Amino acid sequence: MGKLDDIKEQIDDLKIEEIRELRSFLRREMTIRKHNQKPSEETPIITLVIQGSQSFHEPGKPSSYVYKLIKGNYEKTVKSPKLKEETANRALITGIIDAVQRITLTKAHIRVISKGSWGYTKMIRNSKSPNSDLLNQLAELLISRNFTIEGVLDQEAVNQHLQ
Repeated sequence: MGKLDDIKEQIDDLKIEEIRELRSFLRREMTIRKHNQKPSEETPIITLVIQGSQSFHEPGKPSSYVYKLIKGNYEKTVKSPKLKEETANRALITGIIDAVQRITLTKAHIRVISKGSWGYTKMIRNSKSPNSDLLNQLAELLISRNFTIEGVLDQEAVNQHLQ
């Protein structure tokens, strides 16, 4: 019992914040394992084609996103209002969060197709970035909804679906 007592004592010494960080790390580790596996045949695959943009010649440099959710024959296109003081990448991540919130399934694999990198790898690794707050919010949402996600860079597909 010596080792167990030592471990219990170490756990008791951890601060609440450290426990939260450990839980978050463990959830992310489980999410990474899910992402390294192909979705099962029963898991619906939803395609999210998305683009974020920023208008540099307008006052305040507003940004926006547009996306299309696709599942089988179903397609839904959503355009955001102008977002103030946000970059194109932050608009894109905000759009992904909006799209995930609209999905009514209890389990899904989301294939995000975009023109450029939006922080998918940083989200999985819990790396620091200027968009960590949004990426953490997205990760928590995915975990709570039992969704997995993958990022695909495909400019042609984005142009085809959103132009």
